[in-house]
Amino acid sequence: MEYEIRLKREIWNTFLHILIGAVIAYVIVPTYSFEVITLTMLGVGVLRELLQFLRKKKQPFYIHLIDAAGFILGGWLWYGARTLFNINADVL
Repeated sequence: MEYEIRLKREIWNTFLHILIGAVIAYVIVPTYSFEVITLTMLGVGVLRELLQFLRKKKQPFYIHLIDAAGFILGGWLWYGARTLFNINADVL
């Protein structure tokens, strides 16, 4: 398997996974606990990477792990913003 790692592309890709993970957490589980957000985002990340694998995208396994972890970090980012800024669940 030939896969060329370009650091700038991988950093940008991981940043987008984190950002999209935060948006998905905001949409799917905006008011749930930390554990529920973590497990939901783990499921979303693994499902997306499984679909990438089934489409025969050539990536090493650790890149799939980093991408799935980006979704979890995005969920944590949403949870942190929600608790830091005291966002009311009724407003959402």
